[in-house]
Amino acid sequence: MHGSTAPWLAFSADFGGTEATLVFHAEDADPWFVRCAGYPGIGRSLAWEEPVLTTAANPVSRSVRVLVADGRLGRTQIAGLLAESGIPA
Repeated sequence: MHGSTAPWLAFSADFGGTEATLVFHAEDADPWFVRCAGYPGIGRSLAWEEPVLTTAANPVSRSVRVLVADGRLGRTQIAGLLAESGIPA
């Protein structure tokens, strides 16, 4: 997923004896930054190919929604969860 521009990505893991899935969703087209070595890290890469210029008159704004679900979810379950939440997949 690192470098992809998919609208969402999911991360499933065991969190202290409880399995869960985190679903990250963003409506912009910035690539995902994903770190797996050492510790997990997920975010948007605003300057993947070139710098993003901003000024007070032209601010940069991004948002990421995160849904937290019990258990390890598959693609179909995630699509259903997004639909139930009113989030376009």
